[in-house]
Amino acid sequence: MTALLLCALGVHRDVIREDFIRSNVCLAGELDYMLRYLEANRLDSIANVNKVSALFRVKKNIWTECFGRFMRNMEMWSAF
Repeated sequence: MTALLLCALGVHRDVIREDFIRSNVCLAGELDYMLRYLEANRLDSIANVNKVSALFRVKKNIWTECFGRFMRNMEMWSAF
């Protein structure tokens, strides 16, 4: 949602993407906590660790795909 607002305000797409990727730094502490929680409760299977890690990490390719789809939809709507 923030990316959409920044886009509407005229912030360049590359700046928005890099800001989004920086979320990993903010989420690192929460990911560490969740991984320690899994370990403490003996729930730290590879599958669980991978699932939790996916929830707390931002990937550039996912952002690019989502933002690209949004922009294509916006272009379609602007034709009206």
